Amino acid sequence: MQTKELQKINDIREGILSKEQIKTLADASIIPHDTPGPILQVFAAACAAHGLSPYKREIYLVKYGSQYNTIVGIDGLRAKAARTGELPGRDDAQYDRTADGKFLTAYDATKNGLPTTCTVTVYRLISGQRHAFTKTVLWSEYCPANMGGKWKVMGYNMIEKCARSCRAAYGLCRRNSGLAYPGRARRVRGYHNPSRRNKPSACR
Repeated sequence: MQTKELQKINDIREGILSKEQIKTLADASIIPHDTPGPILQVFAAACAAHGLSPYKREIYLVKYGSQYNTIVGIDGLRAKAARTGELPGRDDAQYDRTADGKFLTAYDATKNGLPTTCTVTVYRLISGQRHAFTKTVLWSEYCPANMGGKWKVMGYNMIEKCARSCRAAYGLCRRNSGLAYPGRARRVRGYHNPSRRNKPSACR
């Protein structure tokens, strides 16, 4: 016999959201309160299509201004990547990488204060061959202007998470169609740090 929790997850996978589930998800800040019915239907359909559970915080519905965006969290991206069986590994994050390939590790970079860039590489098996997917993100484009919350206490981890989200999204782009991801969501929301925008980046 299925547990109540498993039934909820199965309902989501089938694109169904009851009034009780809507209230639970809204109270847990997974979806906005008073979300219109058609938007909820689209969100439930996205959960079902991508096999992601809002109860596991793999996928969210976020309202920016008057628009609603379906956001896949880092755990959702990892879950989708793991299901493919095509990701044989990744490299550790590189900070402030220059054009000649030199970079700082997190340990070395923290001695210089905040990073300018973060570069990550993940690998994917395509036709049996291991291919690298590398992405560099700018701190100035992803860090909130007020640099609050986790960005204040664990900024290196947050910028790395944004870089990995971007890389996973592009590396598995066809499987992530129709979804935004944490880094992209932050840019849609208009977050930026103008104090660092004019600082030159060593890697583009």
